Amino acid sequence: MKIRFLFMAFFVVLMLFFAACDNDTQNNSVNSPAKQPAQKLIPNDLKDTTWTQTAGHKIEFTTDSVKITPKNGTEQTFKLKDIIIVDQINQTTLYFDDDKTEKHIVYRNSKIEMVNFDIITPQTDRVGGWSEGNEPVIAVGARVQFGDFVLEKIAPDSVRPYEQMVIVNYTGPGGHITIPKYYFSYYLRIIGENAFRSKNLTQVTFQSWNYYELINNGAFKDNPGLIKLENITSFYTIGNGTDPFDGDLRNVMYDSQSYGYNTWVRTYNGNNWNGYRVEYN
Repeated sequence: MKIRFLFMAFFVVLMLFFAACDNDTQNNSVNSPAKQPAQKLIPNDLKDTTWTQTAGHKIEFTTDSVKITPKNGTEQTFKLKDIIIVDQINQTTLYFDDDKTEKHIVYRNSKIEMVNFDIITPQTDRVGGWSEGNEPVIAVGARVQFGDFVLEKIAPDSVRPYEQMVIVNYTGPGGHITIPKYYFSYYLRIIGENAFRSKNLTQVTFQSWNYYELINNGAFKDNPGLIKLENITSFYTIGNGTDPFDGDLRNVMYDSQSYGYNTWVRTYNGNNWNGYRVEYN
């Protein structure tokens, strides 16, 4: 009888112990905060760096995010979601969306290889052409797409003892176009042979206070609808022996009486260009 009583007493104590443990567990689950996942951080090689693409896009890394500024666009910031590292090929992929098929950056062998975000257009600008710093690093002889213009970097020479970019082609739809005067820190000074030939141009405006000093042969030939030119007074040399425009522009520009005119007009497919001054504020 005594043994039976002791067994029942032990059983009661054991039940009370387990009930207390279960109550503590419930209280802890209610009162304790949920465990947060570890914060994803940008790798040290990229943290606080800025990268620029040849077309003008820019990305800037912070501790846990990237700020992307498309060319001629508004900057947007994206938080890092995940990282995958493949040591065999020295590649790190940074994901900024739960869907790993988009919004990611590929960093391989100390270079940005791809910035796959839909705010960067066209898509061809997302792959390659990225350099660390606030402007792209371009080798002599390399060509880059800058808007509708193809530029080529040329080496210094005895006439122009500095590195420069030359407009060598135009890939836009034609019509009225505005030709830029600089590309990052490079002033554009030369238009290459046949760069704008047969491009369906109707009007060409050079940005005010530009630095162009040479338009090469055939640069604007075979554009019968080109009837107006603006801001071209800074040219020192127009063609090397042949007129780069349709009509007689080269000859009349060298007429001392027409020096200083900054706007030129003609009729459709006409031969005679007439110049006049326009005062810009």
